[in-house]
Amino acid sequence: QKGGRLLRAHGTLGELTFDDSTQEIVITTFATGDVQRMTVARETGGHGGGDTRIIRDWLEAMKSGDGSKLVSTAQESLRTHAMSFAAEISRRERRVVELAELGV
Repeated sequence: QKGGRLLRAHGTLGELTFDDSTQEIVITTFATGDVQRMTVARETGGHGGGDTRIIRDWLEAMKSGDGSKLVSTAQESLRTHAMSFAAEISRRERRVVELAELGV
């Protein structure tokens, strides 16, 4: 059993997958069956380096007084975490969970 995250996104024209354990991105075009593969460099730190980047960007915004380059606000982070919690409740209880139930 391999660990890490697996991302799979389906679109009208194709599919993209990312396997955290191999750092490989695979793009498949449905109409032609064409498959493109690429490997990205592994980043250290929580959430594949994302935690470090968010803190670095926040510190830079505080230092410069310019928050325009922040990729996530506290409100957005709260909402996305609530979505994850709602998905877990939905999975366990086998029902639709509205974000309003979680106060969001």
